[in-house]
Amino acid sequence: MDKRNISLIILCIAIAISVIFIWFTFVRNTPMTISSSSIRDILKEYVYAIAYLNRSSYALKNVSRGMDYIAPSRDEIVSIVENLQQYSIGLYLPPGSLGELLARSAETYLYISNASIDIVDSLSDIDTTIPIMREILVDVRSCNIDEALSKYFQINRTVIGVIYRLSESYLYLSNVDREKLLSKNHSIIVENSRNIVRSVLDSYNNFEKIMRLVATYRDLLNTLCSIRKNSSIDIETINTLLNRPDIQSSINECRASINSIEAKGVLSRDIAQTRNFIEELLKRYSQNQQQGSGPSGIGGGAGYVPPESDD
Repeated sequence: MDKRNISLIILCIAIAISVIFIWFTFVRNTPMTISSSSIRDILKEYVYAIAYLNRSSYALKNVSRGMDYIAPSRDEIVSIVENLQQYSIGLYLPPGSLGELLARSAETYLYISNASIDIVDSLSDIDTTIPIMREILVDVRSCNIDEALSKYFQINRTVIGVIYRLSESYLYLSNVDREKLLSKNHSIIVENSRNIVRSVLDSYNNFEKIMRLVATYRDLLNTLCSIRKNSSIDIETINTLLNRPDIQSSINECRASINSIEAKGVLSRDIAQTRNFIEELLKRYSQNQQQGSGPSGIGGGAGYVPPESDD
């Protein structure tokens, strides 16, 4: 039996156990104002909603790490959303009734299902962009500024789309009222999923920040990289260039801007290396660091980027 079939069996068992648990906890001794079969159907939708969130966030975790992933069915999640929308409107009964409890829970599980849709909608774009984003950051660290920006502009709209969808998903999960969830396990899944979304979103946000900085200071970085690469330029020529007020002003502005970039999430190592490289490049050629420095002075110290490990 392959792993996918085993996972499906485990999921079905988990759903069955959850429905039985919720039935005995919330329904068995409660006066009925709606049919028992309807309640069972509603509770199954809640369990399906949390199960799809779990599968969606697991797929998100895998795809962000360059691993194989299985995307849950978007149509099935949309069907859950449609059912939950009906329940949240149609089950509002007198305060304290079972109908009111289920209606309030329906709104909560609606947030969860909408979060899953946004995750699923982002998976293929993440699968496409993550490796390119890593390449772009390597290009920046290699002083291939124009090449890095060329690649960045090609994927920029897709990156912005991922940021938007993951931001929406994170907002939905942040708005989930834990007290309206029907089990502690559901609360754990929501929190774990929220953390996964946050991790990927952080990386996309900070990648976007660092590339906007590179685009803004493109000319400056190209100038500094040209000096860094060209060992034939004499010190006097370098100092004449770097002592220009506009160059020093740009260096100071860039150094201030880079402080807002944080190394977080799945691309934290790549972002940290790139940020550190730019910081050291700017520091190397700032006015008070030039004295006695040659153009090829960035080596094992300032600007040095260690080789990537397999961690």
